[in-house]
Amino acid sequence: MNVTIPSSPSSPMMDSESPRAGRKSRVVYDFPIETLREYSIYRQDDAAEMLGVASITLKRICRRKNYRWTYRAHKAQLRREKLASQKVRAAEALQRRRETPTSPSLRIPEVLLSLSQERSKAVYCSPTSVSDVPRQQKSQFPLTTESRTSNIVRPLPPLSQLLKKHRASSFYSTPDYKSPIYGASFYPTAPQFPSRSLARPNGFDEPTHV
Repeated sequence: MNVTIPSSPSSPMMDSESPRAGRKSRVVYDFPIETLREYSIYRQDDAAEMLGVASITLKRICRRKNYRWTYRAHKAQLRREKLASQKVRAAEALQRRRETPTSPSLRIPEVLLSLSQERSKAVYCSPTSVSDVPRQQKSQFPLTTESRTSNIVRPLPPLSQLLKKHRASSFYSTPDYKSPIYGASFYPTAPQFPSRSLARPNGFDEPTHV
């Protein structure tokens, strides 16, 4: 049994070719290796600006040619050369300073340092060297009369005088309580209370009988 499939109507897009918009041709930039090496002493962005291309275009060209941008290596090499030249100049300046005679005023600190070192070696060369060095005795001059007479032995006072002073200091005297010093002082307007001695003629209280 034969089955026939009906053909679908063709779409107008397939039958008629629509005119395509004209594509702009992309400019392909290419630089030889010699040019890339010449501009490698600059940063890649600065080199791309000098060559008149975009930075990404210059990167693609280097990737296509398998070329590594050597700006960092060149900069490190310049830094090493600068440090080496500075070391050489410093060594030459030091050599000239050693060869040229300096003025005596500039050598005074060095001379003083050497003299102090020699003196310390001469005095402290051995443990017994300090005892061998004679010490200068200080002269003492009396300044006051007390310092001149401090070394003189004074005679002791007689024993009777000491005993007399001891008795005078240890003598005990009974205080006089009737003295006005021990009397109570009152204000003139203070009330006066009769004493018990004035209440009885003999001065004694009569005994009370229970």
